[in-house]
Amino acid sequence: SPEEEEHEAYWDYGFGIGGVRYQQYPASNEFSYLVVPAPTFQYRGKVLRADDRDGAHVYLFKGGDLTVELSGEGYPALDSSNSKARAGMADLPWLIALGPQLVWRGVYDFEFGLGVYQATSTDFKMTRFAGQIFEARATYQFGFPFESYGVFTAPGFSSAKVTLSLQGGSEEFQSIYFEVPPENATADRPAYDAKAGFLNYSLTYYQTFKSGRFSINYGASLNSYDLSVNHDSPLHKSDHNVTAFLGLNYVLGQSSKPAVPEDETSGLINTIKANRNLRNSL
Repeated sequence: SPEEEEHEAYWDYGFGIGGVRYQQYPASNEFSYLVVPAPTFQYRGKVLRADDRDGAHVYLFKGGDLTVELSGEGYPALDSSNSKARAGMADLPWLIALGPQLVWRGVYDFEFGLGVYQATSTDFKMTRFAGQIFEARATYQFGFPFESYGVFTAPGFSSAKVTLSLQGGSEEFQSIYFEVPPENATADRPAYDAKAGFLNYSLTYYQTFKSGRFSINYGASLNSYDLSVNHDSPLHKSDHNVTAFLGLNYVLGQSSKPAVPEDETSGLINTIKANRNLRNSL
């Protein structure tokens, strides 16, 4: 029925290849490059949405223009033997941070978010909590249709977003990247005790072009650490740097029904409460 279609989750799967230039760690002046072919998957449902247009959203609660979402950050591992600044120090672990983010979408095409994320680090031998990350961000999003041109053989649609974000971290989190233990001190790298506080602000641009089953995604981020609370750390090597990403994707298969519209999504708590009320009314 039309009502069932209205609430159908959309999914697709495909294959893509992406290339990224990323800083070895926050405020580093050294970069790593990675090109990875990989399967891709997109999903747009009432509670969970993950795609190349808006990223990943897990709606925990929705109330008017305010939502509480599960969000986070990630930092790659680093073999310190590949870093001039960290030579002789312990390798950096993989780090992922997840937590609630309060988002307000009360202004057309703009959204504002405040998040607190619990960081967890791992080297796949040991996993531990690694402090907290705090984030405030403002995002402007827009989109437009386009006629066929270039590599696109059919009309398509493009969406883009510009994000300004500010981040801080607890002492435990900051020490991972800026602490220099006495046993690792050298003449050019004195011992340093990292502090909690402001980390950086960044300006990010991300855009995707999609035509039929083919899409191109690219973006770049200007990161500034000139106000970092650990600016005096010998591991703080750059006040500004740029990271960039380019990805290509082709959809191999997809669901037949349209996606749940953004304005019909629901928070997980709202859904549980609605189902409970429905059972109680029966």
